[in-house]
Amino acid sequence: MSEGAMYVYAIGHDVGPQKIGISNHPPTRARALKVAGQPHYTVHAAIVVRAEHARRIEKMAHCLLRHVALGYERFAVTPAEAEAAIVEAIFWHAEERGDPSDYDGEDPMAAFIRNAVEEMRADDQPFV
Repeated sequence: MSEGAMYVYAIGHDVGPQKIGISNHPPTRARALKVAGQPHYTVHAAIVVRAEHARRIEKMAHCLLRHVALGYERFAVTPAEAEAAIVEAIFWHAEERGDPSDYDGEDPMAAFIRNAVEEMRADDQPFV
């Protein structure tokens, strides 16, 4: 990993809640999360991003999954769903940093979340 970069990660067991967070070294973070008597956590996704964007991307991924939040950055999703939320957050963060005139002055992340929440309420279905 290059200087000034961090990972946005999804850590958990193959089945069960996933933790989405940021770290300089996700394998070390997974070991630090281990609970006595429990199986080791697995790093299911670790995507390198610029350090100055890592916290915002992490928070966007949390926002995307807030309907399945269990607390303390843990979510009731599969490893694939956690990774998809991280990728989606990276995409929306890149869009957010674009020229605002491309979006007619509307924040694309706010529009995405508003639309997703409206769809969830209408369909009573998770969007992940």
